[in-house]
Amino acid sequence: MLLLERYPEDNPVKRLFQNEDREKNIKSAIELVRNSPIVEQCYDVASSYCSEACRNLNQLPDNASRRALVELAEYIITRRR
Repeated sequence: MLLLERYPEDNPVKRLFQNEDREKNIKSAIELVRNSPIVEQCYDVASSYCSEACRNLNQLPDNASRRALVELAEYIITRRR
């Protein structure tokens, strides 16, 4: 989604959805993602959602289930680092 938003013109993902040269557009999309800050931006967005989810979870009673959900959210964000 960020790739489509950041590069609205001549976008390989858009061309994929239009059933144009699948292999070429997949390779172009991967290259475009690798050569842009999009992956880091995705982690920033995910981290923001994780923080919000954990704040909402803190409204629940402190028990093993809540702690497990908080740990899961934190793990998802930190597992690549």
